Amino acid sequence: MKSNDRRSRRIALVADGVMNPTGNDPDLLAIVMERGWGIIGLPPERLGRPAIAQWMAGVADQVREFARHGMTVVAVLDGEETTVIGELEKACAQEPAQIVPVHVLSGGDGGDLAAFLDRRA
Repeated sequence: MKSNDRRSRRIALVADGVMNPTGNDPDLLAIVMERGWGIIGLPPERLGRPAIAQWMAGVADQVREFARHGMTVVAVLDGEETTVIGELEKACAQEPAQIVPVHVLSGGDGGDLAAFLDRRA
């Protein structure tokens, strides 16, 4: 039986700031989607450390399951969301530890994000 599953088997953990840009920020989420990556949204900083830690524990469980099935997982993070970054690292370090390649946004039009995703496709 032939599968019609068109999913890419690639997942991007995406910072809230990318999911919900403000002002004239470029639409970086479109870059992720155009390249065929699935998306899991990460929590906003305003939730506070306890809620973020709990959210990240669930994300880390998903990352482990994705890895078990041979899927590629990356993180697209906003450098200003330091609590999110720290809690993601902590949660993924729990056994069995998972290494998630991370791209921390540095402004610009998204060319560096596109190159990061293309290298991992």
